[in-house]
Amino acid sequence: QDPAVVKLAGDFVAVKVNTEGDPRDAAVAIRYDVSSLPTIMVVSPQGRPIARVNGFVGPGQFPRVLESAKETAGRVIGWETALEKNPRDAVALTGLGVHLFEQDSFADSLELLRQAAKVDVRRPVEERKQTRLLTGVILKAADHFPEAETVLKEGLGLQPSDAVYDPKLLYVLGMLYANWGRKDEARVMLRQVVTLHAQSSIAQKARDSLGSLEKDKSH
Repeated sequence: QDPAVVKLAGDFVAVKVNTEGDPRDAAVAIRYDVSSLPTIMVVSPQGRPIARVNGFVGPGQFPRVLESAKETAGRVIGWETALEKNPRDAVALTGLGVHLFEQDSFADSLELLRQAAKVDVRRPVEERKQTRLLTGVILKAADHFPEAETVLKEGLGLQPSDAVYDPKLLYVLGMLYANWGRKDEARVMLRQVVTLHAQSSIAQKARDSLGSLEKDKSH
């Protein structure tokens, strides 16, 4: 046994789940969307996903996986503890919501981000824009177009403007309109990304999407 792994593992409680075993084990596998074996999941005391590793990990890599999971766990458990004391803690709601978005736990993320948006009036504007961007992305993917439009526009309306999040909000809003069949409005949003935010990381995707829409228009 690798001494580094043994030492780090002391900070975790290991539970082995047989995905084809009894119904309780199967329910755990379904909850955490385990589709390949082996899968290593690190979850918080409240059951929220902290980290996931799909497939086998070499002995040299595993200590790094555990170290990273331990660091993330500290943040997640800190947010969970803060929410136990104050369910309206904007920092904890946002932090946990963003983390769960990154873990592809979209339903739980959406619930937390919605709550954060109600209480984050004193938070930095870029954080508030990020909350509304991620909320809009989740709602758009679920085809909840009217609600997604509202929240994305709310994010764009927050002042001052932000060079990182405004182009992303415009892009997602543009693609939302494209999916919704509102092609003219989609073009307007995407042109704003290309003209007002030409240096942004999303500008090339906006150009490509705009090109596809223009091609559709000419047919």
